[in-house]
Amino acid sequence: MAYPIPKGSIIFKILIVTLAAVLVFVIYFPSKMWKYQAREENECRFRMMALTEVQHRYFLKNKMYADSLEKLQKFLTDNPQEAALLDTIITEVSRLDTAEKNKLSIPVRLYFAVPITLDSIFRCPANGLPYTISRPVPDKYEIICPLAPDTLQIYYVFQKRIQNHGSINQNKEASWKPK
Repeated sequence: MAYPIPKGSIIFKILIVTLAAVLVFVIYFPSKMWKYQAREENECRFRMMALTEVQHRYFLKNKMYADSLEKLQKFLTDNPQEAALLDTIITEVSRLDTAEKNKLSIPVRLYFAVPITLDSIFRCPANGLPYTISRPVPDKYEIICPLAPDTLQIYYVFQKRIQNHGSINQNKEASWKPK
C-alpha cells in the first residue's frame, strides 16, 4: 500500500523561500558594507602616511613644515623630481604597510595595484574632502582626516556609520596605532 505524499501549501513554500532569501541578504549586505568601509579607512590612513613623507621632503627643502595642502601641492608641481620621488616613497610606504599588516594578520591594502595620482593623496577616499594640516607650533604638524562622525542613510533599511579615520603627526605617530 502506498503512502500519500504530503503536499503542503504553496503559500508556505513561497514564504519559506522568501524568508531564506531575506536571511541571506540580511547577513551578506551588512558584511559587504563593513568590508567596503574598512577598505576606505585603510586607504585613508595610507594616504595620510604618504602625506607625512611629502611633508618631510618639504621640510628638507624649505627648513619648515607646510601649513596647508596647497603648499604641498605647489611643492610637488614645482619640483617634478620630488613628484617622481613621491611615487617611489608611496610604493615603499605601501610595502611597509603591507608587511606590518601581514605580521598583525590584518587584510592587506586592497588599493595597492591602483595608481595614486597627486590629487588623490590629498583627499579622503570616503568623501573626497581634503585633509587638514594642523600646526600648533612651527616644528610640529598633524594631518587629520576631514570626516566628522555621522550616520548616513544610504538605503531604505541600512545606515552607513561614518567615523573619522584618525590623524598622524610629524613623528609618524598615528592615532590608530596602539602606543
